[in-house]
Formats: sequence, C-alpha cells, structure tokens
Amino acid sequence: MNINQLIASDPYVSCWVSASAGTGKTKVLTDRVLRLLLSGAKLQKILCLTFTNAAANEMLDRVIAQLKSWACMDNAMLVASMHNMLGINPTDSQVLRARSLCNEYLQAKENIAIQTIHSFCQNLLQKFSVEAGINANFTILDELKTKEIIYFIQQNLIHSSSEIHGSLEFIANYKHETSITQLIDNIIADQRKFLSLLEHYSTAEDYQTFLLQNFSITDKESIVKQFFVKFTQCPVFDYEYQISNKISSQFVAKFIEYKKLDYSSFIQRLDEIMALFLTNNGLKRRNLISQDFKNKYHDLSEYFSLLQEDILQVHDRLNTLKIIESTYHLYRISTAVLHFYQQYKLSHNYLDYDDLIRYTHKLLRNTSSKDWILYKLDQSIDHILVDEAQDNSLEQWNIVLTLLNDLLAGGNKNNNSTFFVVGDKKQAIYSFQGADVEVFNTLSRELNSSFNVAKKPFKSVSLDVSYRSTQEILNVVHAVFTDISLQMPELFCSDDLVKLKCNRAADHGLVQLWDIVVENKSKDDKEVFWPIADASIANGIQTSMQSSYMLAKQIAHYVNLQISSKRVLPSTKQAIQCSDFLILVRRRNEFVKQLVSELRKLNLKVSGIDRVSLQDHLSIIDLISLAKFVIAQDDDLNLACLLKSPFIDCTEEDIYFLCRSKKHKDSIWQFLTTIEKDNLYYQSVVSKLHKFIDLYCSSTPDYFFHLVIEVLNYRQVLINVNIDDGNDIIDEFLKVVEYFFKSFSNSLREFIIWFDSNNIEIKRDVDTQDCINIMTVHAAKGLQAPIVILPDTTTLPISPSGILWNNDGNMLWRIQSKHCDNYLKTQAEISKHADYQEYLRLLYVAMTRAEDELIICGYNTAATAPQRCWYNIIKESMSKIPGISRRECNLDFTCINKVVYNRVEFSSELLTQIINSVQEEAAYKYSNLLECKSDVQDVNQAEHDYKSLVKQIFDFRFDLNRILELKFLSVNLISLSSFSPLEGEHGINYGVVCHKILEEITKNRNIELFLNASYVKLLTIKQKNKVEEVLNALIANQEFNYLLNSYELKSEVNVGVMCLSDHSDISSNNDAFYIDDTKVFVFKRIDLLAIKSNHIVIVDYKTDVLVPETQLEVQSSYLKQLKSYHDIIKLIYPMHTVNTKILWLENVCFMNIKI
Repeated sequence: MNINQLIASDPYVSCWVSASAGTGKTKVLTDRVLRLLLSGAKLQKILCLTFTNAAANEMLDRVIAQLKSWACMDNAMLVASMHNMLGINPTDSQVLRARSLCNEYLQAKENIAIQTIHSFCQNLLQKFSVEAGINANFTILDELKTKEIIYFIQQNLIHSSSEIHGSLEFIANYKHETSITQLIDNIIADQRKFLSLLEHYSTAEDYQTFLLQNFSITDKESIVKQFFVKFTQCPVFDYEYQISNKISSQFVAKFIEYKKLDYSSFIQRLDEIMALFLTNNGLKRRNLISQDFKNKYHDLSEYFSLLQEDILQVHDRLNTLKIIESTYHLYRISTAVLHFYQQYKLSHNYLDYDDLIRYTHKLLRNTSSKDWILYKLDQSIDHILVDEAQDNSLEQWNIVLTLLNDLLAGGNKNNNSTFFVVGDKKQAIYSFQGADVEVFNTLSRELNSSFNVAKKPFKSVSLDVSYRSTQEILNVVHAVFTDISLQMPELFCSDDLVKLKCNRAADHGLVQLWDIVVENKSKDDKEVFWPIADASIANGIQTSMQSSYMLAKQIAHYVNLQISSKRVLPSTKQAIQCSDFLILVRRRNEFVKQLVSELRKLNLKVSGIDRVSLQDHLSIIDLISLAKFVIAQDDDLNLACLLKSPFIDCTEEDIYFLCRSKKHKDSIWQFLTTIEKDNLYYQSVVSKLHKFIDLYCSSTPDYFFHLVIEVLNYRQVLINVNIDDGNDIIDEFLKVVEYFFKSFSNSLREFIIWFDSNNIEIKRDVDTQDCINIMTVHAAKGLQAPIVILPDTTTLPISPSGILWNNDGNMLWRIQSKHCDNYLKTQAEISKHADYQEYLRLLYVAMTRAEDELIICGYNTAATAPQRCWYNIIKESMSKIPGISRRECNLDFTCINKVVYNRVEFSSELLTQIINSVQEEAAYKYSNLLECKSDVQDVNQAEHDYKSLVKQIFDFRFDLNRILELKFLSVNLISLSSFSPLEGEHGINYGVVCHKILEEITKNRNIELFLNASYVKLLTIKQKNKVEEVLNALIANQEFNYLLNSYELKSEVNVGVMCLSDHSDISSNNDAFYIDDTKVFVFKRIDLLAIKSNHIVIVDYKTDVLVPETQLEVQSSYLKQLKSYHDIIKLIYPMHTVNTKILWLENVCFMNIKI
C-alpha cells in the first residue's frame, strides 16, 4: 500500500477520498473495514453504502476472504500480511484479534452491513414500518410489474373526468397515441420532481397562474391586439417602387395586403403575417427589402426593421403561451397518473426505489419518531462508509447526512465514530438517476468545516497511484482531459487532473486510434426501402457496405488475429484469450448486433449484449409470428414471415411463388390450401400449419408457447437457426408469458397486443468465463479488462426533448419542437451543456477501463465526424503526444490504418557516465548505413533517412499487427535486407519475425509454443518453412537451451546515456529526446542479455545467408556494433565478466566474439 492509501484506511480518522479510476478504491474500502475490525469495532456497527449490489458483493467477498486467510495463516505470513495493511508491524493483541475475526463473523447474529443505499432504506423501513406508516411486508416493484401498472393507469385515464379527457385530447392533437404510454413512463421516472411540484401547487390552474405571472403574460388576445395596432401604424410611401424591384415588390405587396385586413381576419392570417418576416425556425428573415429600397425609403426601411423585431417578440410570447398551455395539460395528466400509480402501489403493497428513499427521508425527518429511530440506530452504527459518492442523489445524501449529524452530535456514541467517503468527480455519469455532481463538490467542502466545528479529525486524501492501467494509457487519458479542462475549466479543476503515477511502469501498453470507417457508397447503388441483411451480398441492389457493418467486421477479424497470436499480455501473464476483450458502446444499437454476429462467424465466444430487448430477438419474433398466425390466418405479411422462420423453413423463392401466383383477393393461406392437393411440398407446409392451429385450439392460451417450445422441441430448432443466446432469451420469454396470463388476461390475442406495445428488456449477466464482453459504458462502471475497444465514438449526446426542469424545480413542456421561446431555448442550452459534460465524464470512464491496451475506432456515414465527439477529442490530443506513429494492420479482407502510441523500453539502470569516445560512437552510428548505401551520392540525405528509420524502429514494439507492415519506412528497405536469406522486403519480414519469436521464447522459456504461432502462419510458404527450420534447430541446440534455462534473460534491451550536464556533447545530438524532462540518447538495442551471478552474455541475432567461419570473416560493422554493446554493458555492470556472441540463424550456431 502507498502512503495515501494508508492514511485513507486509518480507522481513527474520518476521511474524504478522491480516487481516480484504477487507484485502488475498493482495496482502501476493504482495508478500512478490516482495520476498523482490528481496532475493536463490532461487525454490526459498520455501515458501508455502495452504489451497486455487485460492488457490495465484491467488497463483502474480499473482507470475508481476508478474514478466512488470517485465520489459517502461520504467524510469519500473518504478521507480513498485517504489516502490508497497517504500514507497521502489528501488536500481539492485533494478531490475536485478526485470528479471531473469522470466528466472530461466523458466530455473529447481525453481521457487517455492506449494501446499497436502497437496501439500507428497505431494511430500515421494514424495521420501523409502523413509524413510516407502511406495511412491513411490502414488495419492491420490478420492471414487468411497472409495465402492468402503466397498463392499469392507461385504462383508468380513459375512464377519468372530462378535464383529463380534455387534456388527453389536447395531447392527441399533436402527438401519436403511443406517445401517451411514453409520457406516463416519463412521469413515473420523474415522479420525485412531479411530487415536489404538486406539493407547491395544488392544482393545474395554480401552476398555470404562476407561470403566466412569472413570464409577465396575460392572454393571447392582448398580445395580438397590441401587435395589430403597431402593424397598422405604417407611414405613407410611394408604392410605384414595387414595380422596379421584384424582391421588394413581392414583400411590399403582401404587406399592403395584410395591412388592409380587419382585426378578425388579421387573427386568422396571423401565421402568414409572421411567415412574411420570420423563417420557419422563428428567426428573422434577411433582405426583406433591397439596399436601393432602403436608400430611397430610409424611414420606411427603419419601420420594417422595427416591425420585424416586434414580430419576433410577439412570436416568442405566443410560443411561451403555447408552452404554458401544454404544461398545464401535462400537469393535469401527471396529477392523475401519479394518483393512480400511488393507488395501485398502496392497494397491492408495492414500493418502488424512489419510495424507499422518500419514505426513509421522511421517516428520519419526522420530529415525533426521529429521536427514537436515531437512538436505535445509534446503538447499531458507529462507522459509516460511502462508496461511489459522486453517484448519490441529493435525497440519498440527505439520508446519509442525517445519520452523520447524529454521529457528529455525539449522543451515546463513543469517541471513535468515523465517517468515510470515496468518490471521483470525473466518474459522475448517473445524472439520469438523480445524481448531482455539484452536490458532491459542495459536500466535500462543507464536511471539512462540520468536522472542524465538532472537533473531530477529518482528512482529505487523493489517491494518485494507478494499479490498473499501463503508462501509455495513463498518458493518453491525461493528455485528453488536460486539453478538455483548458477548453472547459468548469468541468475539471487542476486537482481533479493530477497526473497519476503508474504502478505498472515496467509493463508496456498500447493505445491505437483507427481511422474512421466511412460508408462506401457507389454511384450505381439503388436505394431500397427495406433493410438488407447483408449489404455485401445484395446481388447488385445495394453494393455499398454500411460503415457500422464494416467496422464490426474489422473488429471481429482484429480480435481473432490477436487471439490467434497467443501473445502474452502484461497484466495476465498468459496468452491472450477471449475474456481479455471488453468492447464498450454508448448505445445498444444495430451496430452491437452486427458486431456480435461477426464475432460468432469467426467462432469466437462472445457473451452477447448485456441488456436485450425481447422484441428484437429473432427467436421471439418467430414465436410471436406463430401466435399471430394461429389466431388470424389471413394476415399475409405475418404468414410470409412465419413461412420463412425455422418453424416452416420455406425459401424466398417459395414465398415469392405464393405471393405472385395467388389471386389478388385471396390470402396466401387460402391459396396454400388450394394448391396443396397438387403439390407434395406445399401439402407438408399446410399440414404443419394445421398442426399448430389444432394445438392452439386444443390447449389453453397460457400453455400454447410451452407446448411449442418444450413438448414439440422447437427450442433447439430456434437456437440452431438463430445462432446463439437462444436458451436464456426463450426462458425469459416464457417467464413473461406466465406473468401476463397470471396478471392480466387469459387471451392470446391480448397478450400479443400487450407484448407488441411494451418494450420488454432483460438484463443479462455478462461476466462469463473466456467470452468477449460487450456492454455499455454505464454497465462497465467498476469493471476492467486487459484490452478495451471503443467503437461508438463518433456521435454526440442527444438531449431529450420535451419536459424540461429548471434549478428551481419548475417544469415546462413544449408539445412540439416549433413551440420554443427564448427562455426555453436558454434552458435547453443549459441542459445540453450539462449533458455534454456528462458525455465527457463518460469518456473518462470508458478509457480508464483498459489495463494493457486501448483501441479507439468509429464509423460514420460522412467522411468527418462531429468536431466535439469522442473520436476527434482523442485524435487531437494524441497528435500532440511525442512518439506516436502511423501504422497499418493487414486483415484478410482489408487494411486498418491507425495511429499508435507506445513506449520504447529502457534498461532499468541508465549509464552513470558518458562514454569517453562520444564522437567515435556518433560517427559509427551511421557507418553501417553508409556502407550499405554506397550507391547514394547524397550522404546527408542518407543520414537523414537513417535517422527517420531509427526513430520509427525505436517507436516500433514489433507487435503482431506490424510484423508485415514496414512499408511506411522512408528508406530503401532493399539495402537493409541485402544479407537476408530472403531477398528484398521479404528479408525484413523474415528478420522481424525471427526477432519477435526469439523475444517471446526468452520471455516464456518455451520454444515449442511458437511452432504454430500466428507469426509463422502469416508468412509465405517459403518464409514459413525457413522460420520452422530455425525453430526446430533451436530446440536441438544445447547452448541456446542452456542460456534459456540457466540465465536471467532480457530481450530487446534498449540502452542509453542520460545527459547529466547541459554542456554534454550529446545534448546537441538530433537523436536525443526527453523522458520525464530528462534528455536521453538511445545508442543501441541489444537482442538478448543473459545474466547469471557475475557473468553476462550479450547475444546478437543475425540472419545472413552467408555465415562466416571465423571472427576474421565477420563484417567490421558487426564487430563495431558488438564492441559498443560490450562497452556500454561493462559500464553498467563493472564487476561482471561480459562475453559477446553472435547467433547465426541461417545454421543456428553461436560464434564467440572476442572484444
């Protein structure tokens, strides 16, 4: 543990902890609980409030696991474990306490309370149900039951008063009838705000009066009358000018026509009059009259300008009136909806999650019972811990603060009572659930003051060491959000963006930014009005491929390529596998389905989507289609869908024949029953359909689906055809069927209507072993993975239109988008800005899920994405980071162009002095190139090319994606591969592959593992044979196996000189660059260092086809290279014996080189 973690987990000090992603928040929480127990705190006197049940379970598991471990450890291990947690050696009493805690936990009647705020409220209300005025045996509403209540509310609204009918009719004039259901859903979701509003204004009329007074508006007639007077007060002018200017003459003619209208006609044509001066968007029209007209009739042009301004204000005030009118009707509807909602819950003894918070808050504020309840709680809570504090709503904080105030007041509590909060402003992404980041910011300041007044110790701690991500990922995240903070200083302050120290500095990571995939439209493409399942094989109807589909295919093939490589990840120390990938999206849209499909085509295990709509799943669509058919056989579209489904499995040609051959008035079913006698194929189709009808007629509606799925065994048929996911989806569907028939009706027809009108989603557990996980960023909160892919980066947040709440808790509703006044526009912009800030915080959460590698990609229909989208924000920030490079990755069907950021690996011990012959070494740097490039006349150009190559190579980590992608190098590759057994550019490929495999072999100590590695498989047959020959020879080579098994091996070691003085000769060298503000010059990359006690062996790999027999025949450039290796290593390890060898890969033999 680091010092800040030790301070934060101190059981005697209350603490506010700011914990950036990956800084060990859960460990601090767990350790604090354990240290509280070690300090003597009772299990039942600790309350830890988490944000999710998953987080609560994880933390409880960690605590229990540690207690079990302590009970079983020997003394030495126990002391070491406790020392790591406490920062000091434990006392004898603490050791005894640690051993006894597990038994105490098992024997305790009331255990430690690690739970969500809602679970805490539920337990409290059940314990004090009489004081809360509710039935103790209440049930928590689930999603399906809520849909049942909405159905109940709809039925009751229909039979409500004439006032409610009038409001429903008003809404129906502007909205589709299905919008009523969505409106009810929105009212229930925002019930907390609506109930607060209803407390302040008892009737819709009262609220309407308040709004009219607030906007200083009386009624429409007074506004129009004032405008009519101004409009008719036009100065006299010469109308002959109309003829000389067409634009002005049209405007003036219309104006004269409207000016002659009486008041009643004026009101009727008011929209036309406004349209003369304003655009459809309510903006002032430009160039009402020409410049010549303005010059000739200056007074008149000024009049028109002032009149246009007046019309703009009138338009705005009339829109305000329309907004107030629609708000009035919404208020009426919301009053009725919440009345029926509360009535249903009360009669059926239900509470929803908002009720838990509301009733608990009311209970703790009740003066008659508050003291009694706090007294009882006072006996059971001494220590309060709050996790993910940034995601708590104001109402939730009020509950916690009520408990805290009692803690600060003292009462019957002991002096060791503590309060602990941990959160991160940058990860506040749940505003749609009521969380308010400003409340979080305010509390962090006020708590410190409260504890000072109470004379209790309180500390603010920031965790600044990341244990999750590699340095590359941390660098990119820091760069991105530093740039954001400069543009939006109100979003993050400097304290929020402290550059984290990396606990995994030795592990190398990778950040990739793929080029955006753009839809490739052909000029010859024909538009179609129906979706095509696979655009790439649409038989010429649509030859272009959707950009989302193209990206899904790229990701699937890239993932497959990485898994095939079996490369070892730094975080897992194991070969890469499916479960190492986490793909995060903002929305569950069509792209996610395409991605799942593409991954499964490559036989990759994928968990699927974390939240699935039953209506969108093919198996469920087929089952509903079957149910519709047995009820109504004459629905041609439905029957065509059923014939294509796995139940019948007709081809499209069969269906086309039926549709084309039947008579116009006949249905497909009628035609089928006619032709079945003469056609055995259609006879079997009709027979199967009749069996389904008979099954429906002979069974009860609630049992129909069960018979089809289980008895007729169509479950497996549906699963086989619709690929995967079938079992749990079908099981959930059967639960929904059972629920409907128990709760509503026994009619299959009514079930279909209900099912089609409700979007029923199921939440699935995606934490599956060895599966690629795909989920939303919100669902991934608290999770992490070695490789994270962000494909949904090119869209901006869409602020919900409609109901708008201001900071005072007042509500406005525009029933149509065109009815928007200046006030609502301003409030909408404020809301939009807040949504964009949360959009950026969501980006932080998404990027910080990655442990080793982060991949950012995106798709778009246009060539460029919105300027402020995730993709462009990251792209701009990455472009400023030193060390990025352009790369390519070849897949089977395309090439991914990308920007890559990774580090160069440096030896752990830099040189402490500069080599005496710096000039000689600098001159040598280019000697090899100059010898190889003897045909190049311009030596300066040769040196420039070589420097470019060196920079690219040092940026290049030889990852799989780049093995065959060295074409970007700006030098002549032929000259560098002239000594390879494979000519030209293939020689570079061969050399790179050999180096890569040898690097992996020395890391994993296993040669056989790489005989079937993807590095080999990707080569040509000639290259593959050559590499396999080398590997087989290495397996048999005794000297190589001795090094492999007897030495500590370091592969691809970069050694450099740190400039200790600004006067150093190296400081002026162009190849010097900075690492953490220290200038470093890279001399060499050593292929292999073998270290054993006081002996070091330097091995340099060479792929020359002509292997020299003695050292005298070795090229002088090779000898100089090895000498420089020897001299540098000797400076680092002056007490070691250093030997140098060349490993000739052509015949796999070692040659000792004497220096």
